Amino acid sequence: MKKLVKIIGNLCFIAVLAVLGFLVLTTVKGDSPALFGYRMLHVISSSMEPEIQENTCILIRSVDADELEVGDIITFVSTDPSIYGYYNTHRIYDIYKNDEGIRCFVTKGDANDYPDVYDVTEDRILGVYLREFPGGRALGSVISRLHERNVYFLVVILPLLLCLVSYVWQLGRALGTRRQEEQHQELDEEDQKEE
Repeated sequence: MKKLVKIIGNLCFIAVLAVLGFLVLTTVKGDSPALFGYRMLHVISSSMEPEIQENTCILIRSVDADELEVGDIITFVSTDPSIYGYYNTHRIYDIYKNDEGIRCFVTKGDANDYPDVYDVTEDRILGVYLREFPGGRALGSVISRLHERNVYFLVVILPLLLCLVSYVWQLGRALGTRRQEEQHQELDEEDQKEE
């Protein structure tokens, strides 16, 4: 029973490490994994100040475009050529349907003087802003630092490597102990046969 609990504990440990590694790597690469429809994003501009501070982490929730209203803050995949394909978080300034009957959202950063030039179609919306992530500014600073190669290595890669080495070492010890026990058992059996 103890072996089963130990094996389950080791598997859980490996699973947690894998999930944490995945989350950290995707965040550093600029991607944002969704977990139960929620995402944590790192805001890198001041366009939404004072509502959302630059270099903070926010929490967004997937939303049906029909639920959105003027004044909501949304995160969307930008079509602006200067940031094409990147996530952008701005407030809905206006909503209209274009000539093809597609709902379009005019957005504007709170700190910007004018609305965005490129409107957002509902298929490009990732979610609606909920709030700053708890400890969002501190976490945002850490994520910004992770973009530096040396810091990334020290904070992410080195601890993961140390955990992996530790796990392999423990596994090797356990296998060595098991082999010794088997050898002792074989010797005991041989001694019993000789008697």
